[in-house]
Amino acid sequence: MLIFSVPLIANICSEKYEEDSTIVFINNSSDTVLYYEEFNLPMDTLLPDYTWFPTDKNLEINRILPNSRKEFPERHIALFEKLDGEVNMWFIFKYDTVRETPWDTIVSKYMVERRYDLTLSILDSLDWTITYP
Repeated sequence: MLIFSVPLIANICSEKYEEDSTIVFINNSSDTVLYYEEFNLPMDTLLPDYTWFPTDKNLEINRILPNSRKEFPERHIALFEKLDGEVNMWFIFKYDTVRETPWDTIVSKYMVERRYDLTLSILDSLDWTITYP
């Protein structure tokens, strides 16, 4: 029995973390931008007051260089299905704004360059590619 259980558990675990889709972000601007993304209910469109976001590590990880593309392979489809009715919101900021401005000011003045509200059907219509600006 143990011989059969180990492969079964390994199979379930590997399925759990398989990527099912890739979002491609294309930055067609001359600015370095940062993205912050989260799932929200459609009526909750405010920028969260997460003071942990603008850390040096996040500034590096979430940075997208000018005139470049970045791919985000993940379990996007599974997340949409699990979080039924929620929207994947992508907040785009200029890199220098987040680096030089306190986060509470960014939130209170809503210093977002652009926000994308994504659903599965919207991502399908965009061919899973977000183009900024």
